[in-house]
Amino acid sequence: CPCLNTLFPFTKDNCSQILNLKKKVFDKIDVDLIVSSDWMLNLVKESPITKNQKNVHKIPFGIDYKKFSSVSYKNARNHFGFKNNEVVLFLRAQNDFKGTKYVLEALKLLETKKKVKVLTCDNKDMLKEIEDKFDVIDLGVIGNEEMIYAMNACDIFLMPSIGESFGMMAVEAMSCSKPVVVFDNSALPSVTDAPDCGYLVRNRDSKDLMKAIKFLVENPNECKKRGKLGFQLVTKNYSLDAYNKKLIKMYNSVNLRKHNTFEFNIQNNSKNIDYFKMYLNRLTIRLFGKNNSLSKNLIFDVKESELEHDIEFDDLEIQELLYNYTLNLEKILSENDDIVNIKSKNKFYKYIKLLKENPRMFFKKMFNKLRKK
Repeated sequence: CPCLNTLFPFTKDNCSQILNLKKKVFDKIDVDLIVSSDWMLNLVKESPITKNQKNVHKIPFGIDYKKFSSVSYKNARNHFGFKNNEVVLFLRAQNDFKGTKYVLEALKLLETKKKVKVLTCDNKDMLKEIEDKFDVIDLGVIGNEEMIYAMNACDIFLMPSIGESFGMMAVEAMSCSKPVVVFDNSALPSVTDAPDCGYLVRNRDSKDLMKAIKFLVENPNECKKRGKLGFQLVTKNYSLDAYNKKLIKMYNSVNLRKHNTFEFNIQNNSKNIDYFKMYLNRLTIRLFGKNNSLSKNLIFDVKESELEHDIEFDDLEIQELLYNYTLNLEKILSENDDIVNIKSKNKFYKYIKLLKENPRMFFKKMFNKLRKK
């Protein structure tokens, strides 16, 4: 691995072993993978670890764009004391991935008659070399409210990252109708719909970045046009409502696929299911009594016979029945706290605690007792 010192340093390169281990794991499991961008989707398809996975979903993150656009440009500018004739650039200053060194190099090269101010968040003092040329305001680490003011107060958002799997700050900026300047790499070009909406710059090219900044600084109408396009892009693709709908659709598709698996198991393990239902019925009667009205919500319609069959707990249908029975039992207990007599209360709740913490062990213990009686 060429990046052993990035973010979290490794003293030993064990990437080869990890790669082989991940290949073995992913080759044996049926999972649904969710990615947030086209760039990540392509990586999944090309990766030797995940390229054989059939169920991959692209679901971009959602944002409460109304919250980000709730502060007006005028109020945000007043919040920081910016004047009408000042063009404000905003960026996240960070050493590793946010491309701050390229912004610094670009601003050193920038020559314009416009009055430019630079607003940063996160790390401070990363642009000290240009403080004699431009007014730099370092906000440091800020919360959501201050971020919303900063996004609305700026005229241009700079995000020349060298690595992004999605780029939420770009979406936040577009929610505030700001043009976003991005490098031609990773996920940002597709997320910002560059070059039509996001302003695309050659990767790691400080001179090209300077040209982009100069063009936008000196062409406010272009900023407004791209800002408007960005806001439309967010409302269409990155709203919370769109995000939730895509998640629900994905979960429904998983449920449908798993349900078909359940049907297969029922056809081939119906005896297993019937025995399990009998166990649950006898457990219910032992807990609440045969004629108790509470038992009716837990009793399954199944013909009684001798309990000699071993339950196959790995059966997916068994897992679903166990899960639903547990939910119903907990609901009954929460609504009827006085159903257990004093003598058996301590022992009863010991089992209920076990049921909540380790359902598998609970059922095995109870079934062993039922076999004996």
